[in-house]
Amino acid sequence: DASMTQGLRIALRLSLATGQRIGEVTGIDKRELTLDGPAPVWVLPRGRTKNGEGTRVPLSPIAVELIREALALSGDRPCLFPSHLTDRAIEPGAATVGIKRAKELLGLGDFRTHDLRRTAATRMAEMGINPHTISLILNHVSASTSTITGKVYVQYSFDREKRDALNAWGERLRRIVAGQEESEAPVMPQAHLPQPVVPHLQ
Repeated sequence: DASMTQGLRIALRLSLATGQRIGEVTGIDKRELTLDGPAPVWVLPRGRTKNGEGTRVPLSPIAVELIREALALSGDRPCLFPSHLTDRAIEPGAATVGIKRAKELLGLGDFRTHDLRRTAATRMAEMGINPHTISLILNHVSASTSTITGKVYVQYSFDREKRDALNAWGERLRRIVAGQEESEAPVMPQAHLPQPVVPHLQ
């Protein structure tokens, strides 16, 4: 019943499942996605990232399910999340507006779209996932290019470590949504007022 399109709901869920920025999710071009085979991946080009650094996002089973759901909705349009008015991608600001309208219904208090990314990172840390791996998933420049060693000499993609982490987070997220694990509040800045819910956005 929330005042947002089904495509936007999927995009918000995908942001939570992958830890990626909502603007990078809503702007997905289908050519960035490789879903077939044993190692599905989303290759995010540098021209579409906030920090100008491209990244590879290994896709967990739950992320692949969400993407396939979005593919069915988008038809033959080039964007995974097209605007209902044009073939261009949903504007990132649409997610902010949609959350603002749905806040009371969802019981999220002072919740922002960036809290999805913060929640993914914090819950992965709680699970014992290496902070360096989490930073790589979030595509923080400090994780890969802050030193000469990282910027010049280390050419390894860390796909395996990122995939293991995102698969583990995806399974935990699936259990939470299914009610098999105690729900926890989204992780918000201290200025926010956390509520005892997980943003299922159903």
